[in-house]
Amino acid sequence: MEELQQDNESQNPLLPVTGWGVDSAPFVDCCATQSLDLIGYPDHIPSIGGFSLGFLVCGSDDLVGRLTWGGKPVIWYKEKEYSGIASEPHGNLPLYLKEEIQALRDRVPSIVSIISVGGASGVPLEVCETSVPKIVNEYKTMLQNYGFTHLDMNFEDSIIHIPDALGRNIEAVKQLLAWKQDLRISYTLQVDTNGFNSDGKEFLKNLAGHEIVPDVIQPMLMYMGPTPVGKSEYDQCVSALDAVIKDVKNAWTKWTTQQIWDKLGLCPMFGKQIEQEIFTIDDMTKLLGLAQRQNVAMMSGWNVNHDSQGTPVTGTPQKPFQFSQIAAQYHRRD
Repeated sequence: MEELQQDNESQNPLLPVTGWGVDSAPFVDCCATQSLDLIGYPDHIPSIGGFSLGFLVCGSDDLVGRLTWGGKPVIWYKEKEYSGIASEPHGNLPLYLKEEIQALRDRVPSIVSIISVGGASGVPLEVCETSVPKIVNEYKTMLQNYGFTHLDMNFEDSIIHIPDALGRNIEAVKQLLAWKQDLRISYTLQVDTNGFNSDGKEFLKNLAGHEIVPDVIQPMLMYMGPTPVGKSEYDQCVSALDAVIKDVKNAWTKWTTQQIWDKLGLCPMFGKQIEQEIFTIDDMTKLLGLAQRQNVAMMSGWNVNHDSQGTPVTGTPQKPFQFSQIAAQYHRRD
């Protein structure tokens, strides 16, 4: 399928100019502590714009209604115990990764840490907590504790099919944006070659109906099914993005095709997929070329931990950090 081209429609003055400000931010699995080296990553990816840190999810048992790193009350990292609760210390333990995130800012001030909630295996707060004021308070406290300015909602199967939970998210986001007008919001959602799933499409329409304009809408360009004979994973990405453009247009009907590209983040899986399909370095290079042509909001990918270990983990010929280094080559044209 041919790549979508920029159109010649007039610009919609109601669409805010993108203020995301992070050109590249691959995901870091912050709960995989044995392979985590947040402070050291810039040595290998010197031009990276940021990192998407995942994932904060709803706690379990007595921590239901709390934002926690991977659902854990306590995390063991670098021979030390930390509080897994992101909104307040657990006992007298220091907050997990707070020191590392600040050290990263001090070392490379241009790098932005994006906090991501949800993910493939976690349950977002809005599913297990029904009180919107409590949800808002958890987000506020977490954002203040870590100094985050960018918040990603990585909404997958654990929430995308639950309308009530998605409604609570919409109400919470509206209040968060009223509280902190410079807060940047992105939504990372599942896709296949037909675009977002039916609940994802409906959620985008609900966001638009509540006049919420995400800074970034990021399709997860992974797990898109068997690759047709003669096609590559890059071709699968192109097909998915073709459909995504139409889905976003159906939600924000006044946006031009280029304004939609301006909002998109591109998030492939580095290397082997669950279905054994493989996204290669060649696929990543071609996806970078598409991003440059269409001037998307951001290049991303899952994940730096795997990428840092190279071929034995990703299952495709590559040098350590090569996927992330390609993502870091992307620079959006203002």
